[in-house]
Amino acid sequence: MINKLLSQGFRVIDPATTEAPTFDIEGPLPTLPGGGERFSNLGDIINAVIGVLFPLSLVIVFVYFILAGFEMATSLGNAEKIKKARARITNAVVGLALLAMSYWLAQIATNIFWKR
Repeated sequence: MINKLLSQGFRVIDPATTEAPTFDIEGPLPTLPGGGERFSNLGDIINAVIGVLFPLSLVIVFVYFILAGFEMATSLGNAEKIKKARARITNAVVGLALLAMSYWLAQIATNIFWKR
């Protein structure tokens, strides 16, 4: 069922001719070198999206850590700035933990529901 929704292309048949010449229109999704579809099910699409978003979000968390550390280093003993920087670091750690759990759950879901 899902393969019909993720069709890579389709064949056009001209009903006006008796020989029924056909031509294929290829879809925009990439194919494997052997000719198979790269995205043959929903699990493949989820893995591809996670493969892009996960490293991007790790970079964002890293930048958040750097900014919080810079803010703490330049606080000059100001208690309010130190408290704010400490809260940013705590938020970054919690975000990193949530990111790891969501990645883990997405991998489990794709392995359970869309086995290869």
